[in-house]
Amino acid sequence: MKREEKLISVNSLILDLKNPRHEEVASQSEAIKLLCDSEDVVRLARDIVNNGLNPLDRFAVMEAGRGRTKKYTVKEGNRRLCALKLIRDPELAPSELRSKFDKFSDAWSPIAKLPCVVFTDEQDLDLWLQRRHHGSAEGVGQKAWNAEQKARHSGSDGRNKIAQAFLDYAVQTGFLSEEQRKGKITTVQRFLGNKMLRNALGLIYSKEDRVIRRDRDKSSFDSLAKRFVEDFIDGTKVNSRKRSDDIAEYAQDLRSHSPDGENRVEPVELGVDDKPKSRKDKKRRPKRPTKLPYDDDLHEQLEKLGNYKLRTLYYSICDIHLVTHVLLVTVGLWSFIESLTAVVGKDDNKDFVAFLSKQKLNSLGFKQKYRAVKDALDRLQSGGNSTKHHQSAGSFNPEQLASDYEVIAPVLTALIEQHLA
Repeated sequence: MKREEKLISVNSLILDLKNPRHEEVASQSEAIKLLCDSEDVVRLARDIVNNGLNPLDRFAVMEAGRGRTKKYTVKEGNRRLCALKLIRDPELAPSELRSKFDKFSDAWSPIAKLPCVVFTDEQDLDLWLQRRHHGSAEGVGQKAWNAEQKARHSGSDGRNKIAQAFLDYAVQTGFLSEEQRKGKITTVQRFLGNKMLRNALGLIYSKEDRVIRRDRDKSSFDSLAKRFVEDFIDGTKVNSRKRSDDIAEYAQDLRSHSPDGENRVEPVELGVDDKPKSRKDKKRRPKRPTKLPYDDDLHEQLEKLGNYKLRTLYYSICDIHLVTHVLLVTVGLWSFIESLTAVVGKDDNKDFVAFLSKQKLNSLGFKQKYRAVKDALDRLQSGGNSTKHHQSAGSFNPEQLASDYEVIAPVLTALIEQHLA
C-alpha cells in the first residue's frame, strides 16, 4: 500500500467531520464543540503545553479533495489537532473555554508542522485504525497494560516495588501460580503498603538502596508469606476493599501465626536463603495439610461404581482449601459418606455410623482397626451434624478432619469393592 510520511502544517490539517468520536457534523466549529464537550480536550491541551506532543504518536491523514491550497483530513489524532488549533487560536474555542485556552496560548511554544502519515487507500487506513482503537483484538491490536504491568513500569515507587518483589517471590517458591497471580497486584500493594503488615511478615524496604529484605528466618517468613498468599487468593480476609484498620487487625492475626514468635534475624535480601544450619537445627514442624488427599484407590472404586454425584462430591471436597473452608469440607465429607453408604445398602432409618457397625467393619477387614475407625466415624458424624444444624457450633479443626478422613478412606474403598463383588 502506498503511504507517505511527511511533516504537514497545522493550518493544512482539518478535523474529520465523520469522526467516530462524535456524530457526523457539518462544520469545523461543530466538531470542535463536540470534542471539547466530551473528549477531555482541555486536559489534553494543558498536557501538550506542559510536556509537548507524544513522540510515539503520528497523525494519520488523507487528502481532502483538490483546491488551490492542499488540505488533509485527520483520521487519527483529532483530539490532538483540536487541542493544538485552540492553543494556537483561542478564538476558535467555545466561548466558555476561551479564557483557559488564552492562558495555554501565553505559555505555548508553537509547533508549526506535525508528523503525519498520508494514506491513499481507505481500507488500508481502516485496518490500522482498528488496530489502534478496537482493543487488543486477540493480540493483534494495541494492548493496554494491566495493573501489575503498570506497577512493574513504575517500579520506582516503594509500594509498587515491594508488592512486585513479594509476588515474584511467591511464584518462585511455588506459593502462587502465574494464573493465580493475575489481578492481585492492587490488593497486595494495598496491604503491603501498611507498615504493621510488613512488620508482621518480616518485610523491610530500604529507600536508600531500594532493596527488599526480610528479618525473619526463611522458614518463619515462608510460613507467614504462604498464609498471606492463601488469604488473598481466597479474597475473604484480604481484598482491595479493606480499610486501614481492617489491615491492621489482619496484621495482628497474621503475627499470631508466626512459628517462632517475634524472633528476628539479621536482614537478608528477599529470595536469598539463610546460611546453612547444622544438622541438629534442621528440625521442622510438619506442614499442616491444606487439602484432603485425593485417594487413588477410592477414586478407582468410585469410577467403577459409576455414580456421578459421588464422583463430583469427592472431587470437590478434595479440591477445596481445607484450612480456609474447614466448615464447608466438614459438611461435604459428611454428605459424601452419608450418600455413599446409602448407595451401597444403608436404609433411611440408620445413619452411617450405625450402618458401619462392628460386624460390618469386620466383614470389610478392619477388625483390628475397629476402635480407630469407630472414633473417626463418630467425630465426622458429630462434627457434620453440629456444623449443619447448630447456630454457632461447628467443626473448626482441619488437622483432625484430615486425620479422620485418612482413617476412613480405606474403609469406604473396601465398602464399594464389597458392594460391587
